Parts: sequence; structure tokens; C-alpha cells
Amino acid sequence: MSRFTDTRGVVLRQLVYTSGHPILRADRSQWVPQEPIRWEVGAEGSGVFVECPVWNFSGCSDWERENWRKLPGAFASDLGSIPPGVRGLPALSPDGPGVPAFLIHDLLYTTHGLGGVYTRKAADLILRDALEALGVGSVQRNIIYAGVRLGGGFGWGR
Repeated sequence: MSRFTDTRGVVLRQLVYTSGHPILRADRSQWVPQEPIRWEVGAEGSGVFVECPVWNFSGCSDWERENWRKLPGAFASDLGSIPPGVRGLPALSPDGPGVPAFLIHDLLYTTHGLGGVYTRKAADLILRDALEALGVGSVQRNIIYAGVRLGGGFGWGR
């Protein structure tokens, strides 16, 4: 089974303007991993990884922070573009058990499957498998998977 290579937890930093105000996408704060998040794709020992990069934005201008997608190596996430009607599910909470899976999925969507290495469907399957590895129950996992299959096309490659 696929797995996360580090189970210590996720350290995030909120992406903010130099004034300290949060940078929002729609109504969601953007978060930057402070340590790499690595997901091993396929069977354990496959040696194939998807890794969320660490990005230190402290020396960046407000324009660079707001337009991080245009900067090489930059990555931020809203921890899952979750419709307001289902945000109450525990697995969908920004501080819930799905955070590492959401980060990997957002990376795959933001980079259009790491430049075509992964399809949208593969990215969604990775999300589902990662949620399972994190102990998210099958009902919530399947709701999340169905949601990204249904509505994820809007965010693919943005």
C-alpha cells in the first residue's frame, strides 16, 4: 500500500502579505508546508514519490506572494477547495486528519499532474489512497473522492 514517508505531522505557515494580513483565494487562506510532505506512489518500496516542496516566502514581495503560482518552486494550498455545505465533515477540517492528502492533491492539481506525469483521475485516486492511509473512514473518503471527481475539473491545472 502507498504511504506517507514521514508521520510526524504537518507543519504549515499561513501565506500572508508583508503587512501580516492573510492572502486568500476565494474565501480560503493559503498555507505553505514548512517541511516536505512525501507520498510514496504504488506499493511500499516503489521508490516513486510525490513531494510537496517547502517554500520560504519571507523575502518575497506582496506581488510574489499573491502570484506564487508564477514563481518556480513555490507552492501553497488552501487545504482542499471544499464547498461550504460539506466543510463540517471532520476529515475536511483544515486541522483534520486529511491535511497531508489535501496538500499532495493540491500540488498535483496546481502542477497539472506534475507536468503531465499524472492524470486528473490518478491525482484523485492518490487523494483517496492517501486519505485511507491517514485513517479517514470509508464513508468520508468516498464522499471526498466523489466530490473531486464531480467538481475537480474546475481546479485542474489552474
